[in-house]
Amino acid sequence: ADVYLHEVELQNDKIKIEAVRDILQFASLKSWVAHRFVILNSVEKITAQAANALLKILEEPPEGLHFVFLTANLSRVLPTIRSRCQVVGFS
Repeated sequence: ADVYLHEVELQNDKIKIEAVRDILQFASLKSWVAHRFVILNSVEKITAQAANALLKILEEPPEGLHFVFLTANLSRVLPTIRSRCQVVGFS
């Protein structure tokens, strides 16, 4: 199966609204692949504005779109984001 990946980069040590706009554009594109993934490293560094923009697509992602959020400190992830995720811990 084909897979497509979009990785979000930090800007000045933050995940800003521009990054979420890029995610929304990526999600809206028609794709020939069955599964697409969005990876956000250090998701605890997302700004409130960016988090709010991301919530709708987290609640109703397009078919085949998957999010992977990475953090070293789960307690610092915004509750609005955390409540929409399945947490998988690694040691």
